[in-house]
Amino acid sequence: MNFDLCLRPGQSAYNIVESRMAPLSHDLAGLILPHDYYGSHLNESGVTINVDLEKLNFRKAGQILAERWNQSVIDGFPCVAQYINPSATSEDEHRQVDIKIIMDDILRK
Repeated sequence: MNFDLCLRPGQSAYNIVESRMAPLSHDLAGLILPHDYYGSHLNESGVTINVDLEKLNFRKAGQILAERWNQSVIDGFPCVAQYINPSATSEDEHRQVDIKIIMDDILRK
């Protein structure tokens, strides 16, 4: 009989990564991130109807997180956080990957 106990209840505090991340999680307790700071980008069904507005709202939420985490200290060291805008081509890259997957699937048939 073999018992593997990797993450026993109550023992995760001994995981170095988890213990270092705890202050960041603690700082988020009670924080409400606005999903519609610049206005709603969703329709009544919760589907995105304005991608540009969605990106603005997402950026604002990221900036709020960075501001909060910049006030954190982990093991005596100050945290440095900054929201970084995604590259302008990331959406195009995703589209190209999707097209490649579809074309590969069509060619296999």
